[in-house]
Parts: sequence; C-alpha cells; structure tokens
Amino acid sequence: MAFPTKDYILTTNKEEYPKALEVKGQTKKDPSKLLQLDNWKEEEIPKLLDLRYQKESHLFLTKEELIKLVEWKLEKGKFRPTLRKLVASNDESFVKQVTERGYDIFIDYIEGKEGFLTSVKESLEEFCKLKGVGPATATLILSLFPRVGDKKVAPFFSDESFMYFNDIKIKYTLREYLDIYLPKVEAIGEETGIHDLPIIEKFTWTLFMNGKSESSTPTLKRASEDSTVPRKRRK
Repeated sequence: MAFPTKDYILTTNKEEYPKALEVKGQTKKDPSKLLQLDNWKEEEIPKLLDLRYQKESHLFLTKEELIKLVEWKLEKGKFRPTLRKLVASNDESFVKQVTERGYDIFIDYIEGKEGFLTSVKESLEEFCKLKGVGPATATLILSLFPRVGDKKVAPFFSDESFMYFNDIKIKYTLREYLDIYLPKVEAIGEETGIHDLPIIEKFTWTLFMNGKSESSTPTLKRASEDSTVPRKRRK
C-alpha cells in the first residue's frame, strides 16, 4: 500500500492543522488559550531550546517551561485535573537535573554513540522520574529536542495520533509507545524522508480530528503493516 507523500503531510500540517486546532479551542472555556499555548510550543520554546543547546551543548527545561508544556498538553488533549498540580510539586532544581540527564542520554544518539530506540527508551525512563510525568508527557519533553541534520526526533505520544493508527484502548505505557506506536510513525518517516517525527504526529493528529483513521485513508491504509522499519537490537 502507498504511503502519504511528504508534500501531502506538510500541506496538511500547514493548511488543516490550524483549522483543527481552532475547532478544538472552541470546545474550551477560553478558546484563545489553546492557540496561544500552541504558538508557544510550536514556535517559541523550540527556538529557545535550540539556542540553549547551541550555547551550552546541553539541554534542560525549567520548572516554568515544564508546567507550561503540561498546560498545552491538557488544553489540546484529555484534561486531567490533578496533573498540573503534580508537575508543579517538583522542585525547580530537580526538574533541571532530570531533564538535563534525560536529554544527555538522547545526545548519545545524536553523537552516534547509541542507537535511536535505546536512547529514546532510556531518556523517557529518566524523564518519568519527575512527579506527574508519565510516558506520554515524557515523550512530549523528548519531542522538543532540537533538530540536528538527518537525526530522528521522537514523536509525542498523543491520544489522537495513537488512535488514528490503532482501534484499541490506549494504555499509556512505555512498551506500548515503543512497540506499537513508534514503529508506525517511523515507517512513514522512513518512506517519506521525514526525520522530524513530530511532523508525522501532528499530521495524524489533524487527520484524526477531521474524523479520519488509518484504515479509512487510502494513502495510509495498512502502511505500517506492509512496510515496517527494521528494529535495531537494543544494547
């Protein structure tokens, strides 16, 4: 079966994503809040982290940035009333320490010292040491890693993107992300030459919000079944 083209993915993200986001915002008490947070997440924080990485060759999040990231997640996806409070209970220095360690693990992949899957798994395990940070939020943190050449960036484990590919109940486990969701996103990335896998998460989020699924979209039907990405043995 055919995969979506790179142009189709990028065009969908450019033209349809803002519309889907606006519709989502209309379901909220303050429709403008999601749009403002999304602009911060898509435009502002990536630039800030890129400068931080270039300047220090290390990366971390502040407590304020982590809280704002969680607010974006709650506005855009399923609202969980206790999550923000849990995340806010982390000490400022601990947030910096844990996120820096998690990003340092992923830097081993960027520098060619470790495989992608191993680095993703170990980075996520580190991020999950923070209170209120489970596998889904951990992938959101990792998805912000600055883009470096043709190195892959792990996608956010969003409910909508997962449900686009899978007609099963999401369990929010690390194993589910690594063994079920990530290979499907990687398969599209390999076929289209998109190494920035969050682009594909954004694409499938948009299609799901527009009422589509993998099985109902001809260009994606059974793509992940017919063309899988070889899995490297974890070290």
